[in-house]
Formats: sequence, structure tokens, C-alpha cells
Amino acid sequence: MPFAVSRPALEMISETSAMWIAGAIVFLLFCILTAHGLLTALTSLTTRIATRRKADTRTLSVKQLRATSDYAAATAEERAAVTMLHPTVKLVRENEFARHAATVAREIVGEEHCGEWPYRHINLDEAAEDLRESYTRIRIGPSTYYHAAR
Repeated sequence: MPFAVSRPALEMISETSAMWIAGAIVFLLFCILTAHGLLTALTSLTTRIATRRKADTRTLSVKQLRATSDYAAATAEERAAVTMLHPTVKLVRENEFARHAATVAREIVGEEHCGEWPYRHINLDEAAEDLRESYTRIRIGPSTYYHAAR
């Protein structure tokens, strides 16, 4: 008789185990899909950050400048001037300044408004010349760089 009572209990446990396994599989699939969505979002974010950094290649940090041929060709006085700069200062090469000014303008106005009136009628070359006046000029080797005065 005890075996007859325990048999329905065993069948119930096996059904519960099957339900438990099915629930675990569903939960695992949910976790996989969630992780996939998270990875997709992180990949998108990483791509946007890389694109943003790529757009900012016109500026150099002091550390990056030290790896250039301009710094290698710099005089002792010019190198001393570079060491006086804060490490986070961004330097803009003279021939890249107009594009740097356009980037600054887009950051101020917002990318979505750049094509709207009156922003599309602004002479960016003149704006770059005005912006250049607020930057400090520094000669490093054969090139001239600008940095925002702190």
C-alpha cells in the first residue's frame, strides 16, 4: 500500500520537474534574448562613440602631440611651452582650424538646426577667424597649433 500512495506522488514530482525544466528553458531563452538586446544596444552606443571620436580627429591632446613629428622637430623652448600646458588641453593644427570651428558651431547649435535658417547662411570661415582670436597660438616645430585659453 505505501507504494501505491507514493506512485502518484512520484508522477506529480516528475510532472513538476518537467514543468520546472520547461520554465527554466523559457527563463534561459528570455535571458539570452535580453542579453542579445543589451549587446545590440551596447554595440550601437560603441559605434556612436567611435563616430563621435572619429569626428574629433582634428584635435590632439598634449600626449598625442608628443608622438608627432612636429614635436620631434620642436626646439627646447617649444617643448617647454608644451609641458606647461595642462594634459587635457586640446590642440588644433592651424590648417584644421576652420573645420574645428564648424564642429564647435554644430555642437553649440545642434546638428538638427545646422541646415535651418539663419544657421545655413553663416560664413563659417569668418566665424573661424573670430573664434581663432579667443584661442592661444603656439608654435611647435614647423607647425602652428591653437588651444583654448584656460
